[in-house]
Amino acid sequence: MGAIPSTLGTAPAVLGYTALIVLWNRRPATGPHRRLYSVGRMVLTNYLTQTVLGVLALRYGPAEWMWRIATHHRRQRLRR
Repeated sequence: MGAIPSTLGTAPAVLGYTALIVLWNRRPATGPHRRLYSVGRMVLTNYLTQTVLGVLALRYGPAEWMWRIATHHRRQRLRR
């Protein structure tokens, strides 16, 4: 019943958030700008590093490994 209003409201909300981000980025760089830029770079670095290490070292991520133990009712190998 609430799916239609939610669907119709999604596009204006996305456009509004996008407009706010664009307007905020057009301002001269201040302290908050620099802090958010640093956080964004660190998040990307962490994501890429975790992906590379996960592909090389482990069969599953820790959460998926625990989920498989819980659903299969037996211990799963964590390493390849």
